[in-house]
Amino acid sequence: MRTLLYSTDLALLDRWKISLSSFDLMQINDVETLYKEVLKEESALIVNLSSCGDDPISFLKPLIDAKAHILILDPNPRFESTKKILQAGVKGYGNLMMHDIHLNEALRVILDGSVWLYSAFIDEMVARLKDKPTGSQQLLDNLSQREKEVALCIKEGLTNKEIAEKLDITIRTVKAHTQNIYEKTGVSNRLALALLFNK
Repeated sequence: MRTLLYSTDLALLDRWKISLSSFDLMQINDVETLYKEVLKEESALIVNLSSCGDDPISFLKPLIDAKAHILILDPNPRFESTKKILQAGVKGYGNLMMHDIHLNEALRVILDGSVWLYSAFIDEMVARLKDKPTGSQQLLDNLSQREKEVALCIKEGLTNKEIAEKLDITIRTVKAHTQNIYEKTGVSNRLALALLFNK
């Protein structure tokens, strides 16, 4: 899968190109080319949030609809803006000026189809989930008893292996329950489920 780099800041594009030299990259600095290239083939996409205009969600929607694996880099990441961007369907969110080693790691995670987030967001999300009263009962009502148990473990941030050990079931069974939970709640990954708990 190729990686598209989008920013109107040419110096930033050059920095990313040097940082990510081991990847198959294409630099783009105009919107028309960006939309055209994303429609050509499945792509990972690193986007400078500052280049998305006044309404980033509308800007990103055609890219999300085209199934691009999107990593947004923000000069000033904040919890609420991160949450909105992730709920729109991007795969990752981080600081625009993150260190090269983290940028490479983030891109590898996105290319793998997983979600990547900067650590401060994860810390704040976990803190908010722990402090949140369980107003998520409605979310759990459609789940079987075992699915509820798995969903609450996911909310706690446990891995599949940890859930299997805690509930004395196989990892395969955890994965099956997790897939059922996603289908019943209309989400596609753990992060989206955690965000539902945090609404």
